[in-house]
Amino acid sequence: MMGQGKAPKPGRKTMPQQISDAGAPGAPPMHGRMEPELQDHIGRQLRAVYNEILEEPIPGRFLRLLAELPDRRVGRS
Repeated sequence: MMGQGKAPKPGRKTMPQQISDAGAPGAPPMHGRMEPELQDHIGRQLRAVYNEILEEPIPGRFLRLLAELPDRRVGRS
């Protein structure tokens, strides 16, 4: 298996092992199921990342491009 027996490089995150029914490496993989605690943890991590992105300002270049788009809302010409 990839990465077994090797220490991760400093500052580098490692990928978790595949989740299995037996909870042991090499056991058959689970199909579409995840422990609620793991699912909650992943959800919290994703929300944290995306909340940071949502708080970033929209770059001026994008705002200028949006301003150049034709106004095609309903009832407008």
